[in-house]
Amino acid sequence: MERARYLTLSYRWGDGNDPSRTTALNLKQRTRAIHLADLPRTIQDAILVTRSLRMRYIWIDAVCIIQSSENDPGDFDIEGRKMAAYYSNSYCTIAATSADDAAEGFLRPRGAEEHETTLIKGFPVPEISWVGDIIAASMHSRGWVLQERALSRRTLHWGREQLWWECEHQRACEMFPQGRITGLSEFDQPYMKARGWLAGMTSETDLWPTWASLAEAYNGMDLAREADRLIALQGLADVVLQRFPSEKYFFGLWGSTLQQQLCWKVDGYYQLTSPAAGPPTPCPAPSWSWASCLHLISYQTDECTHLPQHALARFLGHEMDPSDPNACALRFQGNLQRAPFTKWKRWGNSTQVDRDATDEYRYTVWLDDPPDDDNSPGMARLDMLLMAGSYSEDTDEDEDEDEQKYDMRFLVITPVAGEASRYRRVGLATCWAPNRHWRPSDAVDAEVCLI
Repeated sequence: MERARYLTLSYRWGDGNDPSRTTALNLKQRTRAIHLADLPRTIQDAILVTRSLRMRYIWIDAVCIIQSSENDPGDFDIEGRKMAAYYSNSYCTIAATSADDAAEGFLRPRGAEEHETTLIKGFPVPEISWVGDIIAASMHSRGWVLQERALSRRTLHWGREQLWWECEHQRACEMFPQGRITGLSEFDQPYMKARGWLAGMTSETDLWPTWASLAEAYNGMDLAREADRLIALQGLADVVLQRFPSEKYFFGLWGSTLQQQLCWKVDGYYQLTSPAAGPPTPCPAPSWSWASCLHLISYQTDECTHLPQHALARFLGHEMDPSDPNACALRFQGNLQRAPFTKWKRWGNSTQVDRDATDEYRYTVWLDDPPDDDNSPGMARLDMLLMAGSYSEDTDEDEDEDEQKYDMRFLVITPVAGEASRYRRVGLATCWAPNRHWRPSDAVDAEVCLI
């Protein structure tokens, strides 16, 4: 049987998308007919483009997924996990990049006189860039767009200035139909890395650095529901699992470099949703996953921009809770010590620094949530588990290993009341050790369970 070709729509919902939502209340009526005039302008435009391309089908999330309504949860929990398959199997994705709201539409008149021009070989050429027209668009702050764009085989971007084409092999636009486009900058790195990585990934060694940069960029993107933080990335994870069936995926982290990936830190106490909307509900994920954090994250520290290279704790296994699909405990054997933090000082936007001169080495600490004040972390007890580390960027390869400075990274953890050896993550600590083999004098070898 021949598979039917279809298009997909990538767009920003905004406040004007409610008329497009299929719910249990209007499902029966929509199986008979959907009136085009009742839909938001962006969806009307997408249907017009579909017909102009002589395509019969288009997949639009708000229409094709039964959305939640009063007394009915809809089927998003099932269909949301399939969205990556819908985009990756689509013939082409229509990206309504210029529309900030579904009510706006993306097909609009354009006047040549509106554009600033520059002379190239005597001809006036509009000063329009990929970054300005596409990457800076508000749609690309949406969390779902990362995998929608990375997994789509072909994308037509309707920018404010012109139409752009993007596929695995080329980017082109009306001004440069042969693909000679400038302005591809670091602003587009998450998408460029994801697309190239998915196309050419042949080794699991490529996984850790690329996934780290994706996680850093993605955790700062907007989602209407923080609960979707991992679901909206599941499509990229599924591609990895298809390539490497032996790999393990733990709530946004990969098993092959699990210790290193646990060493994320808060990169600024920044709420991912508007304060006017009230405190957001975190993604239902374990405390050790970056997905549970409502702030921007990074794997680089002020003192070491290297990703952690070496695992310094031994992974013993994981435990799932049959009664809670969002609960996962990780068990490690490693060096555990009481945190020597006695006083705190706010350093910039997110850093708390221990300056206790009696301790062997100075630790720099990033708490996952702001402390109660400058003098107390707001917890009765803090411990530290040595997890991973890396050599200094200026390490001399010919230098003896015992003489090389070493960046050690510790998970800052707090015990779970009434549960022996079970801890929750509350932050990350680092210190420069004289060499890789140094250990804090009060550390003990212990088994720790992180939840």
